Amino acid sequence: MHTSEWRVFRLSWPETANVVHASVLAGATETRYMRTGTGRPVLLLLDDPEAGGVGRALVEALRPGFRVLVPEAVVAADGDGPAFSAWMRAFLDGLGASPVSVVARGACAVAALCFALCEPERVDRLVLLYTDVPDAATPDHAVADRLDGAGLPLLVIHEDVAGVDGSTDESTARVADAVARFLQASA
Repeated sequence: MHTSEWRVFRLSWPETANVVHASVLAGATETRYMRTGTGRPVLLLLDDPEAGGVGRALVEALRPGFRVLVPEAVVAADGDGPAFSAWMRAFLDGLGASPVSVVARGACAVAALCFALCEPERVDRLVLLYTDVPDAATPDHAVADRLDGAGLPLLVIHEDVAGVDGSTDESTARVADAVARFLQASA
């Protein structure tokens, strides 16, 4: 595994509380990421890591019981499923972390769902957080049945319903708490 420490990180996560900023060679791409906590790995894929404070709330809720990994930039933003899957495979291989629980938000949720459907042995739990996505774009029963058949627990939260967009601290904390409880219960 090739990893290297680095100092400048786009995310404004504090250098306290055992937060480590690092990079890993994922295939031909060096991917910068933040890691914190110990325990089972949770890959946090965020289209905008600080939108509404959800990213920070998730890290705070998950770090006591999990090793949280947050890549700086995720290839999924362009919607290219095969490119995202190749990057995610290489990133997980570079970290030596597989299987992982995946928590994905926004555009990353769709790409993470595609990855979980194609490689269910690499994902042990999947949480999809949707924002401003029409109901028709969320996973339907056929997708949920396929994931269930693969033994992959799935939690889907539509953040508009949860009140997180333009969020209050309370609703953001509720979403983060629900994600943490789901991942702990699925252990």
